[in-house]
Amino acid sequence: MKKSIDISKLSEYEYYSENLLYIQSGEGLIPFNFKERHVQVKINEEWKKFQKRRLPVTLIILKARRHGVSTYIQSRMFQECHLKSHRQAITIAADDEGCSYIHNMSHTFYEFLPEQLKPMVKYKSSDRLVFDMPRTELTKRGGIPIGLKSSMRTVACNNRAGLGTGNHFIHFSEYAFYRDAESVRKSVIPTVFNVPDTSVIIESTANGMVGAGEAFYDEWKLAKEGKSIFKPLFYSWLEHEDYTRVFYDKREKESLLDTIDAEEKELIERYGATYEQLNWRRFQIKFLGEGVSQGDYLKGDLENFHEQYPVSDDEAFIVSGNRVFDRLVLKQYKENCKPSTWRGEVEGDRFAQDSYGNLKIWEMPAKGEIYVIPIDPSSGEPGATDFGCIEVLRVMSVKKTGLLATQCAEWHGRIGAETLGQIAVTLGIKYNNAILAPEVFGYGHAVLARIQALDYWNIFKRRVIDSIEKVSKTKLGWKTDPATKPSLLTYGRYIIKKKYVDIKSESLVDEMMIFVRDSSGVGASAYGRGKDDRVMTFLIGLKVIEQEYGEKGVEGGGVLMPSPEGKPLMGHDPLTYDSFWEKRAKGIYKELSYGNYRSN
Repeated sequence: MKKSIDISKLSEYEYYSENLLYIQSGEGLIPFNFKERHVQVKINEEWKKFQKRRLPVTLIILKARRHGVSTYIQSRMFQECHLKSHRQAITIAADDEGCSYIHNMSHTFYEFLPEQLKPMVKYKSSDRLVFDMPRTELTKRGGIPIGLKSSMRTVACNNRAGLGTGNHFIHFSEYAFYRDAESVRKSVIPTVFNVPDTSVIIESTANGMVGAGEAFYDEWKLAKEGKSIFKPLFYSWLEHEDYTRVFYDKREKESLLDTIDAEEKELIERYGATYEQLNWRRFQIKFLGEGVSQGDYLKGDLENFHEQYPVSDDEAFIVSGNRVFDRLVLKQYKENCKPSTWRGEVEGDRFAQDSYGNLKIWEMPAKGEIYVIPIDPSSGEPGATDFGCIEVLRVMSVKKTGLLATQCAEWHGRIGAETLGQIAVTLGIKYNNAILAPEVFGYGHAVLARIQALDYWNIFKRRVIDSIEKVSKTKLGWKTDPATKPSLLTYGRYIIKKKYVDIKSESLVDEMMIFVRDSSGVGASAYGRGKDDRVMTFLIGLKVIEQEYGEKGVEGGGVLMPSPEGKPLMGHDPLTYDSFWEKRAKGIYKELSYGNYRSN
């Protein structure tokens, strides 16, 4: 029996989609009723908000698999091209297979339209659907054009042909899997008409934070920070109606209840997961198995599930590799990160507030507190991709507070080594003459030289064995090399796993997420093209605290509590001079009751 169609309601998406469109499903061909899908209903609500304000619809959607996001977007584009003339829609897929899959939706929409509402089609191919008068029909009608002249086109991301033409609707499908996502986006977005009743949608499952998925991750972060034209929408696997599995019998359910792990418990308590959803989750983890091999690393089955079926956006952006830090621990750290209470720049010997400044402060200097400031320089040269970083850590007492240290401030940016040294000195003075610990490898010597030139006295001294004299000496600054890096990583991993440090910077945790061991298992660095400036600086700070104050913080024994009188004397090599040991021999330092030293 044919449906009775109310032509006056076709412009209403709810009516149009329910009464005119059909889709292919696991059950075969069925009417498209988006109201039966929770996620499609939520997207529709957001879409209507843009329309009500007469704005182009700009969304970035991060989702678990098979939520029907592409189907919803394609149906919106099809309605516009079907009912309005001179409308151009383009979908960019990650590969040829995705291109065919998505374009077939449009063909299905068209094929099952009521005959009286089917527009004339000029072209219908595997990647194009053009609503216009065919040439033969045009000849019959004496050359009078009456076609819609609207089109829907689907291309793979590696096919740039025709991407520069004007478009009303753009759909970036599985954007995280594009070969050159940033280049494609920059080519296509300028072609959209920036007027009401247009749309640009980026949607994808996650594909890590670096490599092919980096562009999507970066755009998602900007959107969450309110620095993008796109509104971020995330949809968990728990929001999918079909991701549930009934128990075979009572025994199967009891088995699950007896073996619920910490992550499943969190899903129940925090996200309201049902036992049937957990049962589906266990089945799907086994069904997926291990992920694809990437170099010497094989993604585990649970890790594979997290990426394709995340419960939060943080969980979605995993990284493949032998991570130095535990993912679940980092997830907890990230949940506790807070926006800085102050942001700005260091100008000379003062702080200048600036909402886009490189310095973020969570805790201002406090009287009587002890601080350590590690510094990792960038080259500062034009075209350099590395960043300089300074972390400010307040030394605490594990015995009294359960913490070795807390993060107070972070400076991160590209700048010359000498200027970075000036900034470090200003921070050191502000934070109670803190111990400055510059990384002296590479450009670090220029930072150290600037710190010394400014007569800053409280510089970390590392102990080394003189290869010629075979005696122990001290040198200024921290040096990361094959001898020190393993202990740097091991100690930092231990402190972070035990939660002996309070991390405030979300950017630092993000870098820790992609910090992986190399093939030897000894060294580590950021995965792919990621950055690790903050991580290395932070780890240096933790190691300096251990060496200066012991593993328990300010109760550590045999530690120098430096004094301004401890400047290098004339005639000594500033890189090997240790004022503490000479002054101790002269009786200038006295031992405190808890094992530390201070100046008379």
